[in-house]
Amino acid sequence: MQNIAEDEVIINLKTVAFQEPKNAENHCNLAIALAERGDVAGAIDSYKSAIQIEPNHLAASSNLGSIYRSMGNFEEAFTIFKNIVAVFPNDISAYINLGALLS
Repeated sequence: MQNIAEDEVIINLKTVAFQEPKNAENHCNLAIALAERGDVAGAIDSYKSAIQIEPNHLAASSNLGSIYRSMGNFEEAFTIFKNIVAVFPNDISAYINLGALLS
């Protein structure tokens, strides 16, 4: 029963992202739902869409960096977290994520 509800949420989020393709937040929300379902490739695509629309989207960038880190793609993760630190120098989580990669 829960899978059906989760599928409906993803379908609804995809519909919203399709209807408002220039809204980065919609793509980010879809990516979060896809990641929670284990659709890593779909989440990466949706995070990239959000970032393409809004290059400094903090949540999309941070979450994408975290996915790359969990996949062992440390170079991509490092680049993303380094960019976050440059754009958002007061964001502590970016420093923590960057530090975790360097340790």
